[in-house]
Amino acid sequence: RNVVIPPASEQIFAKTVSTRISNVSWSPLQLSKEDWVVYLRIQKTGSQTLWLTLVDVFDGSVWGSPRCQKGVFCGYMCERVLMNAFLEVRRQRKCQLFVRAHAGVRDFKAAAAKLPVNFVQRFRWLAFLREPIARARSEYEHITNGLVAQFGPHVFGKAWDYNFTNRNQATLDHWIQCKQCQVGASNRQTRFLAGLAPTGILETNVQNENLLRAAIFNLEQCDFVGVLDHFSDAMFLLRETFPTHLKRFTSYSLSLHPKGRSVKVTPSKETLAKLTALNTLDTKLYAHAISIFQQRWNIMLNSIPSDRRHLRFRPVAGGRVRQQRYVLK
Repeated sequence: RNVVIPPASEQIFAKTVSTRISNVSWSPLQLSKEDWVVYLRIQKTGSQTLWLTLVDVFDGSVWGSPRCQKGVFCGYMCERVLMNAFLEVRRQRKCQLFVRAHAGVRDFKAAAAKLPVNFVQRFRWLAFLREPIARARSEYEHITNGLVAQFGPHVFGKAWDYNFTNRNQATLDHWIQCKQCQVGASNRQTRFLAGLAPTGILETNVQNENLLRAAIFNLEQCDFVGVLDHFSDAMFLLRETFPTHLKRFTSYSLSLHPKGRSVKVTPSKETLAKLTALNTLDTKLYAHAISIFQQRWNIMLNSIPSDRRHLRFRPVAGGRVRQQRYVLK
C-alpha cells in the first residue's frame, strides 16, 4: 500500500522507547571531497521519493559538481556495476552521491575494496526503513500490479532479484511459499543492511542472531536513519543532518509508483501470520531503527535555534494524493 504520512507530533518522540540505545548521537555534517554519500535503497521503503528528491536538491559543490546525477541502477549482485560507477564519477568529477541502486552494504564495500588504495576513503551511509509487513505486502503488490501498470504485462512478477511470473499461482500465499521469492518476502531489510552476502543472495549458512547483529551494527553506523512511519519528519532530520549540502531542500513531492486496477484483497489472518513469521528479524531491526530515529530527532530539535524548531515539511492543500507536495514552513 502507499501511505501519505502526516507530520508526526513532537509528543510521539517524547515517549519512552523500548529499545533505547545509549550511544546515539547527532550533529550536522560537513562533507569533504573524500566522502561518498550512499543511500542504502531498500525496496518499497519510500525510496522513489527520497532518491529523486536528493538528486534534485543535493549540492555537490564539494566534489566540483553542484548538480547531482541519477547515477547507476542495479538490483542484483551490484559489485562490478558499482566499481565501474566509482571510477566514472571520479574521472568526470561528478557528484559523489549514490542514491538510485538497490545495492546492499556488502556490494558497496566490496566494490570499494577492489579500487586503488584510498580511492574511497569514507562512506556516509543513509538508510530508510519501513514496517516489515507493510513493506513486504507492498513489494508483492508492486511486482504483480505496479510493474504491469508502469511497463506492461510482459514484466509481471519480474522483481529486481527473483522471478515470480506464474500468473496461475500469483496470490500473496503463493508468493510467501515461493522459494526464490524469499529474498523479497523474508527479512529483506535485515539482509540488505547486514552486508554478509551480495545483493539479492539469500544467506544459507548464517545464524539469525548473527545476521541481525550485523544489520544492527551497520544501521548504527549510518549518518542518517529514517523511518517511513514518520516520513516528513525524517526528511526534515535529513535536511538538518546535511545543512550545507541541502540548502535547496525546501520542498518535495511524493513520487509513488503507478498502480493498476487490481482488486484489493485483504489477506487472511493465517497469511499475515506466515508473513510475520518470515520477518521476525526485520521487526526487531525496525524497532531499533525507530529508536535511533527518535533519539536523533530529539537531539536535533534541541540543537537547532529555537526560532527554527517549529519548521516541518507540511502538505500543501489541494494537491493530488499520488503527487502530494510538501513545503518547509
